Amino acid sequence: MSDYLPPQKRENPATRLEWMAAGLGIGAAAVLFASTLTGSELLHIEPGRTGILRSLGFAWMCACIVLLSLRRRERSGADIGGDRKFIPLILIAVVAATLLAIAGIIFDFPGA
Repeated sequence: MSDYLPPQKRENPATRLEWMAAGLGIGAAAVLFASTLTGSELLHIEPGRTGILRSLGFAWMCACIVLLSLRRRERSGADIGGDRKFIPLILIAVVAATLLAIAGIIFDFPGA
C-alpha cells in the first residue's frame, strides 16, 4: 500500500474578506511600484512626488494586514462581529487617501 494522499481541496471557498485583502495587497504592490524610479518614469510622476505614493502603499499594506488578521480570527472560530463594523471605515479611509494622493499629484497640490 502506498501512503500517497491526493491533494486536499480547500475546505471553504474564498470569502469576501479574503478578496478585499487580496485586492488591497495587489493595490499596495501597484502603488509601491509607482513610487519606484521605473514606475514614476512610466507614469510620468515627478521624483519629488513619489513619497506620497510610498506612504499610500504602506497604508494599503496596513489595511491588508488588518483584514488578514480578521480573516485569521474568523477562521479560528473567534467572534469578529464587533470588529466587522470597522471594515467599511477601513475601506473608506483607503479610498479617500488614494483619491487625495492622486488629486495631489495630478493637480500639483503643495505638499503632495
